[in-house]
Amino acid sequence: MRRAGRITYALMSFAMLFATTAFAADKGSLHVQSTTMAGTTQLPAGEYTVQWEGPGPDVELKIKRHNRVKATVPAKVIPLDQPLREDAAILDTDGNGGRRLLEIRFSGKKFFLQIEPQSASTTCPIRHC
Repeated sequence: MRRAGRITYALMSFAMLFATTAFAADKGSLHVQSTTMAGTTQLPAGEYTVQWEGPGPDVELKIKRHNRVKATVPAKVIPLDQPLREDAAILDTDGNGGRRLLEIRFSGKKFFLQIEPQSASTTCPIRHC
């Protein structure tokens, strides 16, 4: 009976460990140099943390500043064959100088986060957006 209890305990511990790692959120950082739209939210210039949750490819992307959620947008995790060489943000710019965040790319990762279907866009290193 004790052996069965230990095995049950071990299996439950393993299941709990698996459950917490399977749904763990991923994080990255984003530097916005000038006001940029993320979904319907305007993000002022500054440093942000991005966090996404979900099994993929569809995830919920939260953009935070000072541990407060500033924007929540749906995104897709798009796999890549090769890891990315640098952090980058893909922006859509209108004729009036407005910017909209379309994608976020992270150095060393074999995926990127797509926020909206891509249209005419500009690629810029995260530190220079």
